[in-house]
Amino acid sequence: GVNPWFWDRFTGWSDNPNQLALYCAMFGPLALHLAITTSNPLARLYALASLVLTIYVGRLTKSDTYLLTIVLTGLIFIGLRVRTWLTTGKKVGIARQVVLLLMVGLLPLAISVSPYVLAETTTVENFAKSLTKGEGGEATAETASLRINLWDDALQKGLESASLGLGPGPHADRS
Repeated sequence: GVNPWFWDRFTGWSDNPNQLALYCAMFGPLALHLAITTSNPLARLYALASLVLTIYVGRLTKSDTYLLTIVLTGLIFIGLRVRTWLTTGKKVGIARQVVLLLMVGLLPLAISVSPYVLAETTTVENFAKSLTKGEGGEATAETASLRINLWDDALQKGLESASLGLGPGPHADRS
């Protein structure tokens, strides 16, 4: 009969949806690695299916940290794959030349497109807010404030104790 604060966030599969999101954040890149490195088509299919499942379940947990982690992991993965693709290989094809030209022209291109991007900032901001738990409303601001307060208190306690590891307990201030 108790409804904790995270009751609407895919409970039933895990007591704490953030714990489930942590597992999804670990198993997603592992499935991606397996999908890339295997040569067996059936194993690749299973790995891609696992990747899709972990991303889907991770999003069902409504964890903002999972969303940030998966976006950063995806960007790092794409960057590393492009770097590997550009630095290896014997023949220089048209696709490689186009990517190299785009990478060289990325900064001037970004500067020239920035006025258009800044004009659409509200649309992008609204999309980013729609991905968070509270959709950028009061709950999101309150959660962010609470997290900053807790991290500030934790760092302050760590500095005061010379990082002796007091851990959670009655000495931690509550907001």
